[in-house]
Amino acid sequence: MARASLVPFALLALLAAPAWAAWPPEGLPLCSDLCGGDFPLICPDGAGGAYIAWRDVRNGNADVYMQHVTATGTFPLGWPAVGIPVCTAPDYQAPESIVPDGEGGVFVAWIDFRTLGNGQDIYAQRITASGEIAPGWPLNGAPVSRAQNYQDLPVLASDGAGGAFVAWEDNRRGVDTIDVYSQHLTPAGGVVGGWPTDGLPVCTASLFSGRPAVIPDESGGVMVAWGDFRRRVLDVYAQHLTASGAIAPSWVANGLLVAPGKGIASVVGDGAGGALIACATKNSIGDDLEYYVQRFTFTGTVAPGWPAGGLRVCTAPSVRENLRAAPDERGGILLTWYDYRTSGSGGDIYALRVRPDGTLAPGWTVNGTRVTDRTNSEFAPDIAPDGAGGAYLTWRIDWGGGARILVQHLTAGGAVAPGWTPSGIFVGASLRQFDPRITYDGSGGAITAWEEYLRGPYAQRFVPDGIVPVLLSLVSAQADPDRVKLVWQTLDALSLHATVERRGEQSDWQPLAAVSADGTGRIEYEDGGVTAGERYAYRLAYTEDGADQHTAETWVDVPQALQLALAGLRPNPAVGELNVWLTLPSAERATLELLDVSGRRVISREVGALGAGVHLVRLDEGMRTSPGVYWLSLRQGGRTLLARAAVIR
Repeated sequence: MARASLVPFALLALLAAPAWAAWPPEGLPLCSDLCGGDFPLICPDGAGGAYIAWRDVRNGNADVYMQHVTATGTFPLGWPAVGIPVCTAPDYQAPESIVPDGEGGVFVAWIDFRTLGNGQDIYAQRITASGEIAPGWPLNGAPVSRAQNYQDLPVLASDGAGGAFVAWEDNRRGVDTIDVYSQHLTPAGGVVGGWPTDGLPVCTASLFSGRPAVIPDESGGVMVAWGDFRRRVLDVYAQHLTASGAIAPSWVANGLLVAPGKGIASVVGDGAGGALIACATKNSIGDDLEYYVQRFTFTGTVAPGWPAGGLRVCTAPSVRENLRAAPDERGGILLTWYDYRTSGSGGDIYALRVRPDGTLAPGWTVNGTRVTDRTNSEFAPDIAPDGAGGAYLTWRIDWGGGARILVQHLTAGGAVAPGWTPSGIFVGASLRQFDPRITYDGSGGAITAWEEYLRGPYAQRFVPDGIVPVLLSLVSAQADPDRVKLVWQTLDALSLHATVERRGEQSDWQPLAAVSADGTGRIEYEDGGVTAGERYAYRLAYTEDGADQHTAETWVDVPQALQLALAGLRPNPAVGELNVWLTLPSAERATLELLDVSGRRVISREVGALGAGVHLVRLDEGMRTSPGVYWLSLRQGGRTLLARAAVIR
C-alpha cells in the first residue's frame, strides 16, 4: 500500500496561552507543533468541550491523533498541546468515526493498513477523559475486523454500557461484492460473546450493500441502515440487532426495505423507539435529486402517519449533494446540504427542520432555508443542534483564491439567531481552511473543528449570540526562508498601539517595531531580519489600564527552503471541482497527475511554471471526472509524492 505524503513547510510551535487567550479569534491550534494533520472528526465530551481526532503525518506516515478541548478553550490535565497518539502502527491509518463512550471518554474507529497483504482493516480505540487508553484496550487499537480484502467506512455507536458497535462496508467475498458487517466491542476492548472475531454479516444480499449508518436502539442493541442494490435500484434497507448479535424479533435476514428507490445519507435517533433516516433519489451519474426523510421504528415498521416511501422534503430543480443530518433534540431531524438550484451560483447551503410528526417546522422554507446570503461557491456543510430546536451550521466557501470556513446559527423557527448576521461568521482569518465539522457543546453553543492547510487541525467555540470573545491574540504566522509574517487581531481596542518583540533561543526579548491596529482590529508585521534555519519567538507588548501586558509568545522555525509537498484534494472526497493544494520549492518542471487505482493516467498537468510557493491547482479544468478512488501524483526533481483521493457526485 503506497501511503500519502504530506510535508509541512513551516514548523510553527504555539506554546500554551494564558487563560484570557483561550479560544483566540483565529481558532485554537490542536497540535502546537504543526503536525500536518487533516480530516478532523469531532464529538462532544459531555462537559461543554469536545474531542477531535485527525489523520496525522508528524511521524512520516499517516497515524491517528486526538485532542481534548474544554469549554474554556484549554487542554485538560494529561492532554499535551501536541495531542495524544491514538494509533502509530506502521503504514497508513485514517480516522473515520468518533463518538462519546457515555462515561466521559470517547471511541474512535479508523481504516488500517498495518498488516501487509491483508488489504484494509478496521481498528478502534477507547480513550478516557484524562487522555489514557481505557483499561483492557491494546496499544494502537483493538481489531474490529482483520478479514481479507478491504473493509471500509466504519461508523460507531455507543452501546450505552461502556462498549461500542461498529458497522462497515466489507468485500471479503471478492471485488464484485460489497456487504455490510458489524461488530460489538466490550468496555474492555474485547469482542462481545456471540459476535464473530472479524464481524457479524448484517447483509450479504446480491450486488452492492454499503455506506452503513448505525443508531443505538435504547435497549442495548443497534439498528444498522445502508444503501442496497439487490433489486437493481438503489434502496435503503435496515437491520435491528440485539446486544448478543441476534436478529431482533419481527426483523429478517439481510434486513427490511425501509425507503425504496433512495440512497442513504444519515440516521438519527428520534428518542421514542425509532430512527429518522435521511435519504435521496439519484440520477444516472450519482447526483442527488430529491431529498426524503423516513421514520422507522425499532419494531420494524414505518412510524404511524409516515408514508411508506418516506416524506419528500426537497423537490427543488437541479441537483444537490452532501446531505447531512442531526437530531433537533425535540424528536425531529435537522438537515443540511449544498444545492445548485440557482443558476450560476456555484453551490449554496440550505437547511431544514422536520418535526417527529412528519411536518416541516414552522418558519422554515419549503425545499430548504438558505443558510447565508453570500454569493460565493459554498461546499461541505455540517450541522449540529443548539439544544433548543435550532441548528448550528458550518461550511466552506471559495474566497480570495483560497478557501474559508463560516458558521451560522438558526433558531428553532429557521431564522438567523440574535447576534448573528445573514452572512454567517468567519472562522479565523486564513485562506487555507478545509473539512469543517461541528458539534453541540451541551450548553446552547457549538464547537467547530477544521483543517488549516499544512498547519493541522483547529477548533473554535461559538455561543448562542456569536463567537467566544478574546482581547488580543495571533491570527496567523507564516515563515519563509528570508522573512516571517505575523498577524494579530484585537476585538476590544481597534486603535491599540503595541510593540513587536522578538527573542531567540539564547537571547532576551528585543523590541523590533511599533505597530497599531487598523480599522478592523488587525495588526500586521513582517520581519525581514531573520536567518534561515533559526528559531524565533514573537509577542506584542502593550499597555492596558496603565499596566504593561504581553500576548502569549509564538515560536517560529524559519525553514532553510521550501520543500516539495502534496496535501491532496481539498475537500477529499471531492464533490465538484478537483482542487489540489501543493508546495513547490522551485520553478523546475513539475507534473501533477490523477491516476486511477490501476495506475492509468486520467489527468496530467505541468505545474512547475507556478514557481516556488504554496499553490491551489484546479486539476479538472474543462473535464468531468467519474466518481471513484484515485491517486494524486506530484513529480519534481526526481521526487514523487502520492496522496489518496476520492471523487463523489
